Amino acid sequence: RYIPLKPLGLGGFAKIYTVWDLRTQTERILKVLIEASPKALELFDQEAWVLTHLRHPGIPQAEPGDYFYLQKRNNNSYPGHHPTNWRLPCLVMEKINGLTLEEVLEQHPEGCPQEWVISWLTKAIEILWELHRQGIIHRDIKPSNLMLRMARTDRQLIPLQRTEATNAPLVAIDLGGAKQIGPWRKFPPEMPPKSSTRLISPGYSPPEQMTGGEIGPPADFFALGRTCIHLLTGKYPADLEDPSTGELEWRGLCEVNSSCANLLDLMVNLNVKDRPKTAAEISVRLAKIHRYQKRATGAIALVKIGRGLKKLTNIISKIIDRTVAGCLDTLWEAVLGGIGGCVGASLGLVLAYWSALGDARSEERR
Repeated sequence: RYIPLKPLGLGGFAKIYTVWDLRTQTERILKVLIEASPKALELFDQEAWVLTHLRHPGIPQAEPGDYFYLQKRNNNSYPGHHPTNWRLPCLVMEKINGLTLEEVLEQHPEGCPQEWVISWLTKAIEILWELHRQGIIHRDIKPSNLMLRMARTDRQLIPLQRTEATNAPLVAIDLGGAKQIGPWRKFPPEMPPKSSTRLISPGYSPPEQMTGGEIGPPADFFALGRTCIHLLTGKYPADLEDPSTGELEWRGLCEVNSSCANLLDLMVNLNVKDRPKTAAEISVRLAKIHRYQKRATGAIALVKIGRGLKKLTNIISKIIDRTVAGCLDTLWEAVLGGIGGCVGASLGLVLAYWSALGDARSEERR
């Protein structure tokens, strides 16, 4: 059913390929687990469950039958060795065309515009809201695991445009580190309880995750906040940490409104108790930021309209001044011409009828 097209590299414990699905006649992504450890299989199982059970545009889609084991037989023969059968875990999922935010950063090493980052933050929070509602923590939010879904497939050949950056849907990829939370089980009954696997992404993971402590939604908010700061400044978050406190020193490195900066500082607070508790809490603050942006955009538009009207008024004024001046010049010339004509005519009459010159001229004609 699946025809390999090209390898895409490694992702965690798996090799990743682009394949052609003969049944759906589409390109898809195939992940093949190459690490035989129980922990690697646990993460692979978790990602397969999330992709095959959740339905959200911000999560790559997979069907239950897209997770399967390929039976392999090891026929190597040498003294004392017997052929063995083993299973190769495979997961096929939707292929997302577009750019990861890490690739966007490569195009904008100095940092991305505030408008873009606020848009991505809003969309990422919507995805986390759904994951957390289902009792799942992503645990590995970072620029390389957030992707803009775009129609074009040229990737980095054409720089990202403003409309694409703000309008393209955002997708959270690589859910291999997903972890179940909450008092109820969301994983299928046939999946036995498993121990938590520690997953760390230096520069993005919160302290409680790095030390193996209990994690919840605030862990994803911490990683997302640091991701947004990286996108705004173009600086790797670990490079912005104060050596003595661990807090990020970033505000002076980019243009960002105070409301957004305050929200990001709250999300990346080292104390988990001081971070937002739910995605809804962050969404409320983002709604206020969007209203502020609209008012600011409206004010800027009014200023531009005012400047445009001023320029138009100046142009019209100049046209009127030149038109009036031209009319006055023409009228003045007409008046002077009329006066000159009258004076000339009067002088001619005087010369013709009341001067010796006129009499002499009359005699000549006779």
